[in-house]
Amino acid sequence: MIRSRRTKLRGPPSGVPSHTTPMQAPDRHKRSNRLYYKVDKLRIEEAAYGDPGIDVAYCRMDMLLSGLGEAADEFLSVYEAKMGQRVANLELWELAAAARPMFSPQSWGIAASPVKERFSRFITDVRRRADL
Repeated sequence: MIRSRRTKLRGPPSGVPSHTTPMQAPDRHKRSNRLYYKVDKLRIEEAAYGDPGIDVAYCRMDMLLSGLGEAADEFLSVYEAKMGQRVANLELWELAAAARPMFSPQSWGIAASPVKERFSRFITDVRRRADL
């Protein structure tokens, strides 16, 4: 199915939502041997076919934990403008993304300040937007 690094995938397999966009062929990170997909200029680790909201949620969480709150909001704004619609169920996906670090806070780097406080604010903000 993939002929070269520049060849695009033909589209999602049957049963995958039609809003999923074709991606470029995968790249392998030389040191970690992780698989990445490139969508325009955005590199997404652990990419898969499915709801793109989970990728947006992880990206925003990573930015916020790194202290890039304004950049995370700008990323979402530009992403939604390019897609022509709001990210469906974003709060659900952000809470799902936040669940993984809760089980191993040290490996995610959220056990110490200031990241611990940023993570707490992230969850509080998501819960407020989701009206939970």
